[in-house]
Parts: sequence; structure tokens; C-alpha cells
Amino acid sequence: MNALPAFNEAGNGSLANEQLTAFLSDPETRTVVQSVVAEGWPNAVLQDGGLSAALGALSQNPSPPILIVDLSGSEDPNAGARSLLALCDPATRVIAIGTVNDIAYYRRLSELGVSDYLVKPVEPDTLVKALEAGTRPRPVLRAVEDEEMERNIVSVVGVRGGVGATTLAVNLAWIVGHEMQRNCAIVDLDLQFGTVGLQLDLEPSHGLREALENPDRIDALFIASAMANCLAPKFSAICD
Repeated sequence: MNALPAFNEAGNGSLANEQLTAFLSDPETRTVVQSVVAEGWPNAVLQDGGLSAALGALSQNPSPPILIVDLSGSEDPNAGARSLLALCDPATRVIAIGTVNDIAYYRRLSELGVSDYLVKPVEPDTLVKALEAGTRPRPVLRAVEDEEMERNIVSVVGVRGGVGATTLAVNLAWIVGHEMQRNCAIVDLDLQFGTVGLQLDLEPSHGLREALENPDRIDALFIASAMANCLAPKFSAICD
């Protein structure tokens, strides 16, 4: 961990009271971030470890006003970002860094609540603009919905293969998550021949298999990491 020197108030004083913490994965990105925040963010802290270190730290400590997290190296950055945001205060501005240069990926992170996403190698000017830019309020991600919200479990069972049970279940989940804007998770209970992931164009997460093999590990973070997120932030799937 590396604490940066105090900010000189003769510079950009409007940012002098903002606390910033960064979790980074490589020396090059760390050098860029350190050079940028040293001029405007006093008491900023840079820590190695990227996303995994951020999840560990935020599970035990409150999130800072500004959080920079390197998502590169994560097996499932979407699930990792969702888990990260679930641990953050709604007022925290989260700036993600990664290697995926794709507009659809950027939009997905934005829908989850990430303030900005920077592609490596990070340019100092780009990071400065991301830090100084105002952001819209981030939606609050809850592991469990409010008590007054109604919860429903819908089971779809086919008497034999090929009758359309998976197609019906996927379309029901899609309508609930996308059109009704309700939190929705679809679970494919067919470990051997399930096709939910194929119909949603998702990589199998193997989350259900891991949950069945290691029931003692199941908690909110485990479930969030096991989910494969679709385009909508309210729609996720567990498929093997």
C-alpha cells in the first residue's frame, strides 16, 4: 500500500478534500494513476491486487468517495463489477480500468453503475477527465429486495426434452428483467444438457455446480460472482 503526499493547496483546491482509493494490477497503470492523483487528491491510497483486493477490502471497510479498480485479470469482470458495486456506498464514484475495448462492454458497466471505464494503457489526460467529470447518481444494488417488494418463484418443467420448457423460461425471465424492470435470476437446473446459456448467448458460469459441491461457501458475494449477467442490470442467469 502506498499513501501519496499531501496536496499543495495552491493547485486544484476544489478537489483537496476528496478521498481516493485505487486497486491496481500492474506497475504501468499504477505509475500513471500515482502521477495524476498526486497533484490533486491528498491522502490518496494506491493498493496492489486489482478487483480481488478491492472486494476483500470493501467487505470489511466503507467505500471511499472515489474508487478506481482494475478489472483486468478477472475471470468474469461483469459479475466482479456487480459484486464490487453491491459493496459500495451509493455516493461512491467508481472508475473501472480494463483491457476490453468494446462499446457494449462499456455500456454494460455503465448500466451496473460504473461512473467511467478506461481502457489500458491509461492516458493521464483521460484519467484526469474521468476524475473531474460529474456523474449521475448510481443505482443502489441490493443483494435482497426491500421487504415490501413481492418475491415470486416461477418453475417451468417439461415432461420430456424438446417441448419448449427452456424457451418459455428464458422468455419469461427476459420479460421480467427487461420489460418489467424487476430483479430476476433464471437458474438452469439441468447440469448436463441445459441450454439457457446457449439461448442467452452467455458463457456457462458453472455457478450452480459449484454451489452444490460447496454449500458451505454460499453467501451473497458467492451468488453474485456465480451469476452470468445479461444486458440488463436486473437480469442474471446461473447456467452450467
